[in-house]
Amino acid sequence: MKNKAKVLVTTFMTLTMLFSLAYGAWADSNSSADSNSFNEEKGKAKDITSLGFSSNVRASDTFSFKTASAKGKLNISSGRVPDNISINDGASNINLSNAKISLLEGTDGIAYSITNLPQVDKAKSYTLKISNSKISLDNIAFKPENSSNTDLRMLNNAIHISSIDNANSSIYMVPHYNVEQLLAEIDSTDHYIQNYSVTDSSGAEKSLSDEIVNNDILTVAAEDGTVKKFTIHLSTLKANLQQYTIGQTQDITLEYSINRTTPERKYLYGTLTFNLPDGITASSKDTFDLIGRGSVQLNNAAIAAAKDYNHSGRNWVRDINSNEDLRTKVEITNGGKTVSIKNTDFSAYNGVDVILILKNKTIPRKGGAFSATFSGKAYSGTPREVDYTETGTSKFNVTSNVTNLVRKADEVSYIKPTTVVLEADSLNKHAAVYASLDKGLTWVNTGEVLKSQQAKLTNLLPDTNYYFKLVTSDGSSNMVSYYSGIYDVTNFGAVADATVISSTYDIIKYTGTDNSVSINAAIAAASKNGGGKVYFKGNSNFASNSIHLRSNVYLYFDKNSQLIALDNIDSRENSLNYPFALGQDDGHGYWEDALMWGVRVENIKIVGNSAKFYGNMNLYTGYSTPAVPGRGTKTISLKLSKNIVIGGIDEDNILTFEQGGWFSILTTGCDDIRVQNILLPNSSSDRQRDTFNFMQDNNASAYNVTTLKSSNDVAKLGSDFSLGFIRHVSNNDIEKIVAGDIDGGNVFQLGSETVGDIKDIKVKNLSLTTNANKTGVAIWVNDGSNISNVTFSDLKLENTSGGIAFGVTPRFEGAGLDEDGSLQTSRLPLGIRRPGSISDVTVDGAVLSKNAGGDGAFPIVIQGYKRFPSTGAAGTIDVGSVGTIVDGKTYPVRNITIKNLKLMASYNPAKTASMPVLSNAAQVIAEAKNGGNYRTSTYANANLFPAYGILLKYVDDITIKDSSIQYEDILRNDRFAIVIDNGTDVNLSNLNILQGGLIGSAIQVRGTSSYNFKNIAVKTFIKSYKTQSAKVYPKANGNTKFDSSVQANLSQSYVFPNIVSDTGVAIAFTSTHINSVSDRAIDIKAGATVGNVLDELISLYGVQTISVVDGSGNAAALTAAVTTDNSLKVISADGTKTKLLVFTIDGAVQVNSLIDAA
Repeated sequence: MKNKAKVLVTTFMTLTMLFSLAYGAWADSNSSADSNSFNEEKGKAKDITSLGFSSNVRASDTFSFKTASAKGKLNISSGRVPDNISINDGASNINLSNAKISLLEGTDGIAYSITNLPQVDKAKSYTLKISNSKISLDNIAFKPENSSNTDLRMLNNAIHISSIDNANSSIYMVPHYNVEQLLAEIDSTDHYIQNYSVTDSSGAEKSLSDEIVNNDILTVAAEDGTVKKFTIHLSTLKANLQQYTIGQTQDITLEYSINRTTPERKYLYGTLTFNLPDGITASSKDTFDLIGRGSVQLNNAAIAAAKDYNHSGRNWVRDINSNEDLRTKVEITNGGKTVSIKNTDFSAYNGVDVILILKNKTIPRKGGAFSATFSGKAYSGTPREVDYTETGTSKFNVTSNVTNLVRKADEVSYIKPTTVVLEADSLNKHAAVYASLDKGLTWVNTGEVLKSQQAKLTNLLPDTNYYFKLVTSDGSSNMVSYYSGIYDVTNFGAVADATVISSTYDIIKYTGTDNSVSINAAIAAASKNGGGKVYFKGNSNFASNSIHLRSNVYLYFDKNSQLIALDNIDSRENSLNYPFALGQDDGHGYWEDALMWGVRVENIKIVGNSAKFYGNMNLYTGYSTPAVPGRGTKTISLKLSKNIVIGGIDEDNILTFEQGGWFSILTTGCDDIRVQNILLPNSSSDRQRDTFNFMQDNNASAYNVTTLKSSNDVAKLGSDFSLGFIRHVSNNDIEKIVAGDIDGGNVFQLGSETVGDIKDIKVKNLSLTTNANKTGVAIWVNDGSNISNVTFSDLKLENTSGGIAFGVTPRFEGAGLDEDGSLQTSRLPLGIRRPGSISDVTVDGAVLSKNAGGDGAFPIVIQGYKRFPSTGAAGTIDVGSVGTIVDGKTYPVRNITIKNLKLMASYNPAKTASMPVLSNAAQVIAEAKNGGNYRTSTYANANLFPAYGILLKYVDDITIKDSSIQYEDILRNDRFAIVIDNGTDVNLSNLNILQGGLIGSAIQVRGTSSYNFKNIAVKTFIKSYKTQSAKVYPKANGNTKFDSSVQANLSQSYVFPNIVSDTGVAIAFTSTHINSVSDRAIDIKAGATVGNVLDELISLYGVQTISVVDGSGNAAALTAAVTTDNSLKVISADGTKTKLLVFTIDGAVQVNSLIDAA
């Protein structure tokens, strides 16, 4: 294992060092511009300054020279080194055929850089010769240097390193991160190359994925073999810069990360106090971000107004059953030099624990140190609660020079990499932009200056390394690098050698080189330059384990490229969000067990041009017990990230996710997310579950997503407790979703994990073509969320178990046991449980046909709930009244509008449970049990619903209008079209309804309800119903009031239209055994049974009893053949009228009279 770790680190460092020059790295901003100048020889030599080699990179060196003016500009438009330039090693000219020459024209001269030179010999001297009509230079000698420099600097965009102390050979690093993250954020202080390795305190070499711990050792080897060992210290506090500019006004960012390893990170509760140095003070206008909740001002009023900070402070050990508001409080004391974040729960771990931003501070004239101390209680096994204290310190220096120049990862840089945007904080002095092609050996003045904190440089040379700095009257700024091209992963060692080793139907199995180290090196190189495009060439198969996403890096997969998952995907992180971690949906609680993942990253694109991500049977749809190392469950996962784009470049060039695992895309707590042009193909692998889940995301959108096969939801929006706090959701847009066979899921679901409030959701253009085992579109509130302002439009859903379902239940996501065996009754702390609600939802335009996919033909269901008393059984889901939920109270779904609906009900012949039971209008509707069933498919049978079209239960202010509610010709349906059960202010208008059969009416109103009906057109399902005109009922309104949960009370229900007490019957449209019915007789086909006849008749006026009797008046058996000795006995609904119809068979007997019963 030790050798393997050594190989991994060596491979990573080799790749990084080989390409740090080719793709830009950081260097010392004070490099001498003329350290290798030489005496003029002849002609125009006085105009030329030779700088020699910028670095001995062993495999590829750069040689630079500069002219004092543009008069002698060489013609190098092709990029090839012209024949009139040569370099001789003393024996012969070195081969320049693969070398590239670039020029950088400035206001003070022209710099030339020759790159991609063959390997040079440090023992030799070299001579340069230029023969040009304007410039001539003969045989100027120079010799490659050997650097002994072992000093380090951290990159300006470093996020894992706090500081580097070269004098004391110490590196201070934020806890919880690994070797790869350390190596990606360091560089030499000059333009020379270094090699690195990391060992533990015993000398054992560590792999890239090994976590850094206290007293690990970083060994730095210089070019001449000089070695220096740095001791790594975990530092819980990090400042955004190690050096600030005196007198400059800027934001200061302090990040604090509690060391979770001592003690275990469970039930962690206490106060975090920041101490600021002289000259810097905090105010109530400054901000902080607690465990990723978002920025809020440093005052208690602002915290109280911030919804995401509800109950942010809680001592889980002592107050787990308390309803007290333990919201975080802040305190600024000591003249603004002390900031305390008091009595706060830090159990959840989402990266940095606290980000304190001190806004618009003037940097003092001397350096100092920031410090922060956490003091509180922590879980430690037995005893459960122990005292815990730790302190972090971050030192800083000051200078008169500019210290915070950065390369902005602007959109234009990705689209057109020959443009670069530079940024720095506001300056009170003139700042000129200088550029270099050789890591700072040669500088030219670009003529650009910093304006409004930015400078934009265009028309850069393509595929060229640039370095920039600002020059003021006080000196030079830090240097930033930029590469005006793409980061091709093959240049970092990736090989596209994945090949097929087996194939069974559509399941193909690949093997190939693990390219994760090379790909991550390319991403790290782009990140070092402030961002860039990492390129995967077309028509190539790259195999890889986990890829680690970094801010400002764009992954581009060209035409027909494949990224193929191997079997050593990163392990899922430790579950740290206690005490409710065990209650979470496992898949939503982990992010690192993915083919690609990132935490708290931003400005990322993962885009394909007809490319594919292939799971290779290595991404699973659930976790095994015990866990199996290397098994991934996701293709892409992101946590607390922002500005993300994932998908194909356009609708004609999509990005395919095949065998994507539990989630093809999971984003949690993210902002500004775009998923577009995605395909999940047909797959028999059982390795395609959810297409995409937006959990706790704001400003998220999905467009043009097609899922031909999956085992759960296509589009899912929700808000759970996986981050350890409530995060509310708003502004999600979903458009153009196409679903095929969704076995076990929904086309769109809002919920069922619903902890935070969710609002302003738009869903448009959803299509289902094959099957959805649950629903077409669903909103299920189970955990106290308030969902509002949701619009659906242009829905075309075929073969769902239920087309539309909106419901609220008190599920609270189930009970579970903590690791010590104590009962955790839900996913939510007791004091923040709420009833939950759905309001202000509009469905405008929906075609629901053949709604009989999956397990049954469920109606549209819109239901709230009534809280029932607890059973009191310990460990059960139903734990009685909690939070603000009151036993016996009703919590309705409110303000729902459905219009322009076309519903055609059906049933699934293959699912006997979906076949409607005839004459079941008196069925009591199942309640949404406390913590129990929350979706229609959890009911035992679809046929238990007394409505085939729409069921409204526990609702208020419902409008359904301008719609058609029908059922298929092949189906005789003896149920109401609409049932209202405990619904107030239900408004139905301009409806075209096909009423059920024997029940004799279209709408039933139950319970405590009020209704207003207008312009309801009704047809009865008789043989000629298609050609008949519907009967229009202009208006009806009223109310009912009885307990509809009691079977005997259902006789008090109101039915619409009112049932007329008569004995008229007709032939149902689906009849095959009855020829005709008159008011005197019924003519049937020979051989028809009693059951055939009863199944194919339909009432016209609400029949109470229909039966076939013999001559003695006794009911005939259903299986008996009907003869002319039988009669059809019809009794009116009120029992006051009875009629007997004689039978004729195929018109063989003439009937002259009707026999009336006595």
